[in-house]
Amino acid sequence: MSAIEDGSECSDQLSFVIAGDGRRSRLALRPKWHTGRRFDVARLIGDRLLDGTERLSPATQAYSYRQKAQRAFAAELLSPYEAVDDMLGVDTSEEGQTEAAEHFQVSPMAIRTQLANKGRVAREHAPDLY
Repeated sequence: MSAIEDGSECSDQLSFVIAGDGRRSRLALRPKWHTGRRFDVARLIGDRLLDGTERLSPATQAYSYRQKAQRAFAAELLSPYEAVDDMLGVDTSEEGQTEAAEHFQVSPMAIRTQLANKGRVAREHAPDLY
């Protein structure tokens, strides 16, 4: 997807998609980094699947049910827990998490949060993303 590679459609505050007529939509992504842009695109896809009736779908930083659902969807879409678990095995070290993050092209925080949510690492080492 060119929107991930091309930083021309940027937003300073949040990522969002505006549904157009028919099959075309406008997309603006906040993150500058490839992994963040992929994650926000996945969040917006999840948001559209949850409620595709809204013309504007934001991926905000606000702590809300919508944000949590978007993040959970994006994490599972981009780095399915079972695949992460298979890759790591018993090695949940920071190096293992970084390797998994690079493999799945997500941030180490996304991997760490998934592991914390499943009780594989202590919660204090992972932010509450979803």
